[in-house]
Amino acid sequence: MNDRIDVVDDLKRAEVLLHPLRLRVMDSARDPASAAELARRLDETPQKVNYHVRRLADHGFLEPVEERRVGHVVETVWRATASFYVLGSGLLGPLAPPAEGAGEGTAVRWLGIQARAEAELGPQLRRATKSGGVVPAF
Repeated sequence: MNDRIDVVDDLKRAEVLLHPLRLRVMDSARDPASAAELARRLDETPQKVNYHVRRLADHGFLEPVEERRVGHVVETVWRATASFYVLGSGLLGPLAPPAEGAGEGTAVRWLGIQARAEAELGPQLRRATKSGGVVPAF
């Protein structure tokens, strides 16, 4: 898997990604697999998983890495396009960081929020990176 980070700053893409089953598919697709293999891993029907795989692929979250013949069917093997997905701050509307020139007080408050987030999440992210794990964060 690559170390790419995908910043999701389009609301439609975020909606596609944040569906509960799609999040499970994405987690499972860290290791390349066909929709049928993903369905087995997730204990879901192949039809249901295939639908969600197609939606994720249509929005750039999954990419084909191989096609293989299984009996009389050609299966596509998929993998996640990035290791990490981050929601862009623009999706937050008025809660987003201030635009340039928004005023010094606003910028100082934002830096305080940013520092707090780093203080609380930073150590967890660093531990997870070292151990190969992930930290669920929104």
